[in-house]
Order: sequence, then C-alpha cells, then structure tokens
Amino acid sequence: MLSQQKQTKLISFVKHIFTPTQNQLILFAALLITNLTTSCTQQIESIAPQETPTSIVIEEPKVVNVTITVDAIDVKAFGAKGDGQADDTEAITKALKSGAGKQVLFPEGTYKVTKVIKLEVSNIEIAGLGKSKILSTERTIIDLGNVSNVSFKNLSFESTNTNAATYYFGLMASNRKTISGLSVSGCTFSAPNCSTAGIKLVTDAVGSSVKNISINNCTFNNIGNMAIEIQNHLYDGIDRFSQIEVSSCTFSNLGLNENAAYHYGMAVSFSGKGSNLIVADNRISNPYDIGIELAGSIKNAQIVRNQLSELTRMNKEANRPLSVISISSSKGDMHENIQIIANQNLNKDDKAYIFFGNVTSATVENNKFNTMWFMQLRNVSNSTFKNNQISSRGGNALLIESTNLSSQNNQFLNSTFSCDGNSSAEAVVKFKGSQTNKNTIVKSQLIRSTNKTVYLKETDSASKNELQNCTFNS
Repeated sequence: MLSQQKQTKLISFVKHIFTPTQNQLILFAALLITNLTTSCTQQIESIAPQETPTSIVIEEPKVVNVTITVDAIDVKAFGAKGDGQADDTEAITKALKSGAGKQVLFPEGTYKVTKVIKLEVSNIEIAGLGKSKILSTERTIIDLGNVSNVSFKNLSFESTNTNAATYYFGLMASNRKTISGLSVSGCTFSAPNCSTAGIKLVTDAVGSSVKNISINNCTFNNIGNMAIEIQNHLYDGIDRFSQIEVSSCTFSNLGLNENAAYHYGMAVSFSGKGSNLIVADNRISNPYDIGIELAGSIKNAQIVRNQLSELTRMNKEANRPLSVISISSSKGDMHENIQIIANQNLNKDDKAYIFFGNVTSATVENNKFNTMWFMQLRNVSNSTFKNNQISSRGGNALLIESTNLSSQNNQFLNSTFSCDGNSSAEAVVKFKGSQTNKNTIVKSQLIRSTNKTVYLKETDSASKNELQNCTFNS
C-alpha cells in the first residue's frame, strides 16, 4: 500500500499535468494507486482462507465477453427457432459443421434438441448471446470428437432425461478421444433427474488424451452425478490428462440420483494418471461423497482457496461422512508435489473429514477444516503442513497411519489440532503402524475437552514421532 505522503504527491502530479474536475481527479488517482498496489502477485505460501459466511449463495455465472466476428454464424440462419418447442437438433448440427475456424452464435432463447449433438470441428467458438439454453431429452448434449481449440461461452446446458438407473457420461462429454485446447466459461449445467455428469472427459484408450483444458466461471447446479470428471483408467503409467484448470466455478446439489448403480457427487474428480492440475477459487455446496478428488497417480496439482458448505449428507454406501478433499490410490501408485492451500469448509457441524493417501512431497498450508471424524493421512511422506486449523468432533483431530507404504518425515508447524468437540475423544494426534515414524509436530496448539483425551498416542508399533515446543489446552 502506498504511504499517505506518496499518495498526496501522486495526486499533486495529476493536478500538474491537467486540470480535471474533482471527481475525475479522485477516480484517476484511485485507479493509479490500485494498479500500483496490486501489481505484485501474492506468493502462494502466504495465502490464507477468506472470512466467509456459513453458506454459499448460488448465482448465475458472470457473462463472458463475446466479440462478434464479421463471419460469425447464427444458428437461426440454419433454421433453429430457439422457442423451446421446435426441435432444433438438425439446425444446430448443420451450423456447427459449418463452423470450423469461425464463431457460432446462439441468440437468446431455448433451443430444444432430441439427439446427441456431435462436435467434430476445431478452431471454433460457440457462444450464447443473452440467456441462451440448449434443452435436451438426452443425457449427453455435446459429444466432443478429436478436436482442438474449442470454446464454449455463455450457454446453459440442461437435460430433462429421467434415466437415473445407470451412470452415463456427461452433458458435455468425450469418450476416448484426443482434445487439445478446450475452454468452457460462463456456462451453466443442470441435470437433476438423470444419472449423468456435467462435464466428463474419458481417456481410457491408447492414443487418447485431453490437455490444455480451462473450465472457468461456470455453474453446476442440480446434477445427478458428478459435476466434472476427468478419467484415465488405463493403468499403463502414461499421463492422459494434463494442464487442466477448474477455477471460479460454483457447484451445488450434486449426486442427486441415489438409486444409480454408481452413486457419486464430486464437484471435481481427476481419476487415473495425470499432471499439472489447478482447482482454485471454487464454491461447493451440498456435494455427495467427496468435494474435490485426486484418485490414482497425479503429479503437480494445486488445490487452492476452495470453499465448501452444507456438507450434510452421509455416504450411504460406505456409511461415512463426506471427504472435503480426497487424495487416494487403489493401485498403490503415488501422488507427488500436491499443494493444498487456503481451503476451508464453513460449518462447524459439517459431516466431513479429510483423507490424503499415497502422497509424497505435499505442501498443505493455511487450511481450515471442521470435521466429524479427523484429518487422515495414510502412506504420506516428506510433506510439510503449516498454519492449518483442524477441529474434530471425532476420536482424533489428526490420524497418521501406514499400511503397505510408509508415513514418515512429515512436519507439522504452527497449526491447531482440536478435539474439544468430543469429550470421549481418544487422542488429539494419533500415529498408527510400524512404518509411521519420524514425524514431528512443532510449535502447534493441541486442544482437548477433558483429561480422558491424551494429546499424542502411538499404536501398532509406530515410533519416533514427536511433539516439539507445542502448547496444550484443555
């Protein structure tokens, strides 16, 4: 921030170079000061959670700027009505086929489609003008082929399909294709009555991949299954998704179809082997099972400044609370260089916990989690945890354990671990397993509600785990 003296000099300089009105002068100087004081990017290590209310208001995404080109194509020129009654499937399909290298526009209206629309052209921008909705009777609206440089702006995708029995792909989907350069911004996705995702990109095939994907400023509201799922279940050690960012999106009411064969409701899920991922500045309300998921083997991921609320639903299939952030591996693979920074769930009574499994070289800082169970670390090593607040209503605030791999050489610094929500808690911090050793908790605060709860407990041959210069409160 500029000092008062420097601000005064700046305003005097503005007066010297021209004679504006008083309001012009104030506005101009304020803009200069703002630009100067915000020119430096905040280092990620210093990010802290924002002070927020205990609920998230669901709003329409901000309208994204669309600059209409001289050769833009209007879907109505191909016969689309946009009245919500006529079947516009054929007209939209023709417009998109003619759109390679161009811009395809949807004037304000509701465009009814009755078949899946296949997009197989590249270098295309597909944009809504005003409130433009594509309303479909199918569980997939847009099926992406082998494409590159595709952009969707200001469109609403909604399905009225009622097939909730089997999990399908997504309102926007690709299956075993190659996609390079996909941008989705200012869009809305809704499918409350069928078992489908908002966006699902599957790469389970040799030669298939998705990269350079941006999903920004979108709203996913009332979704039968997950909101966003990127999947690579071909376990051959090859990255098939990379350079993907999900940012500034709003998610609400996910996993609504409880009778589906695969009942999930994550806001964002990356599953399989991939790299270079960012999930940042999203607001998530009422998901099911997991908020944000990394499953498989992910290298270089940032999960930053995400807020979650209304975590009220237990996982019926597993009889457990929702995992705010889940990092896991079913094949024994490792996640590497994962940054979990300044995330929080907002309500003290959330039915939630945190799970990190098979992780090395993680940075976990400035998070604030209210849990029904605990923060659980399994097979996590060589990682740094700093300035976190973990409040538990369960048996432990922090549980560190090892199974087939080790949990060792982790450092916890300047953090708070509290079990004051449970008078019968076992231990504030618990270490478990023969390969759980050499972990240190330094300059942190441990809180319990009664003397029945111990501050540290080692079980199942865990050893050499220490508390150093900590404070203890009952």
